[in-house]
Amino acid sequence: NGVLASDEYYNARIAATYRQVLNRDPEPSGQRYWLTEIQTSRLKVDDLAMIHTASDEYFNYRAGGNPSTFVSNLYQTLLGRTAGPAEIASWVTVMNSSGRRAVIDGIYNSNESASRRINALYQAYFQRTGHCSLLWHAHTGRPVL
Repeated sequence: NGVLASDEYYNARIAATYRQVLNRDPEPSGQRYWLTEIQTSRLKVDDLAMIHTASDEYFNYRAGGNPSTFVSNLYQTLLGRTAGPAEIASWVTVMNSSGRRAVIDGIYNSNESASRRINALYQAYFQRTGHCSLLWHAHTGRPVL
């Protein structure tokens, strides 16, 4: 657990998240801020991508301030596919009523996204497709498939 709890690891993950989500390197003050948040257990390193994706910077610069483009970008990033018009319209309605974070959480926590992440892990570690016959809901702890 020492390497995965080291400042070197956290700094590398913080910088990678900035590059992946915001398409830029972190400014020194931002790097220090997020490192402190992680070191003091106020933030999990895995949650940083969600925070950046929900940020005004991502919405304005990566999605052009357009809710439909925001949803389309999430589908490409999280699901690896194009969103259909009905899907975009549905998520834009959610965004208007509950905010960007609700849209990110909904798409990220979907069975489709979970299956994609599980398959990516299986490919990386076992060089084969995973068997997603049973997924567990992150909040209830009950099966969702």
